[in-house]
Amino acid sequence: MMQREPDQASLPCAARAAWHAWRMGPRATDLLSRVVLLAGAVASIATSYDQPTCETDEECQEQCERGLEMAAERDEQIANAPPAELTATGCHLAITALGLYPDDETVSERPNCDCEAADGKLYTLWGDYDICLEPARDGRCLLDAAELPFDLCTPGDAATCNGVCAGLEARLADDAARVIDRTLVETECEFQCYCVVDVDGLCFRTDWWSTDSYPSWDEVPCP
Repeated sequence: MMQREPDQASLPCAARAAWHAWRMGPRATDLLSRVVLLAGAVASIATSYDQPTCETDEECQEQCERGLEMAAERDEQIANAPPAELTATGCHLAITALGLYPDDETVSERPNCDCEAADGKLYTLWGDYDICLEPARDGRCLLDAAELPFDLCTPGDAATCNGVCAGLEARLADDAARVIDRTLVETECEFQCYCVVDVDGLCFRTDWWSTDSYPSWDEVPCP
């Protein structure tokens, strides 16, 4: 059955990671297994997702403040790291599934570019759909699939990905050089904790933080 993209903001972290891994295809088998292990570990040591993680907005204050600290730690890691250097490692066909409903014409096989960083991180890029492929540190989108063509590359010819990988490399370098100012402006308890953060004058809402990556933001009106 064809599928429509789930509302990622409403998904728990593990479910969100599982969806992205499934979309990426066979290369993500190991990631999926890790997600399953992570989900089991979380269930065994913390509350399950059918139980609320908070009761009041005030309870979320400490969690949101820690989230900002994690983002700042990630900023420092990026500032001290050498500039990202991406190498085009392949062009392959992959099924891009963007939803949970049948008859979605946007679900199709299309060329995907693999751009690998020196640290082993893999960026998989594809085109012709309005979805953010790589978020920026300030909550905006660094690279949207709508900016790229459907026929992004020639399957089997990694060199045809050189241009798009170089373009992402330049954007990552510009993003890493920016100084980001984040301020916690509001906490919300809606079954779980949400943090509303002012990032350089725009407000974003998130429920997920990590030391390895920046959260998935939803832009909201500032309180």
